[in-house]
Amino acid sequence: MSNNIASEYLTEDSIVFKSLPRYLQNDLKALNNGYESKPSYLDCLYNEVQGSINAAFHNKEISYITAEMLREAYL
Repeated sequence: MSNNIASEYLTEDSIVFKSLPRYLQNDLKALNNGYESKPSYLDCLYNEVQGSINAAFHNKEISYITAEMLREAYL
C-alpha cells in the first residue's frame, strides 16, 4: 500500500472501508496480505483489486472520488 493520506483513511477499521462493497473489501484485504507474503500470484491480486474498483464505480456502489482514493492507496 502506498504511504499517503488516502491510505490513512482506508484502514480496515475505517468507516470508509466498511462502507465498501464486501467483494471489494475482500479483494483489498487479499492484496494487503499479498504485499506482506509476496506470493507468485501478487499480480493477479493487484488486477483483481483494479477490476473490483472499476466494477464498484461503474455499478454506482462507490463514487469517483472513492475510486480514485482507492487507486491511490492500493495501486
